[in-house]
Amino acid sequence: MTFTGKFSNYCKSIVIDYADSILRLLYPHKDTQLEISIKKFHRDRTAAQNRYCWGVMIPTVRAWQKETTGECNSKEAIYAFFRVNIIGDEPVIETVDGVDVITLTGKRF
Repeated sequence: MTFTGKFSNYCKSIVIDYADSILRLLYPHKDTQLEISIKKFHRDRTAAQNRYCWGVMIPTVRAWQKETTGECNSKEAIYAFFRVNIIGDEPVIETVDGVDVITLTGKRF
């Protein structure tokens, strides 16, 4: 079961979103020891945001680039450009089984 929440002021307690509903779900386990893990909440990009990125933003930048410079980079290259120049990700070159592989550090937008 996964649920969200945050620390209260001064981190003296944890405030759980929709606590009443969560407590009803946990009630059958009231005498059971539970293991609780805490991690930072991360919201994934929605399908609509993904379609906008790959269907509108990237093609628009590619068309602008072709019109202004005559170059035509791949969609993946434009996406990597966004990650490096807008988000601030860093390219990292690693050698895997004798082959240089380039990855980008950081999270995807």
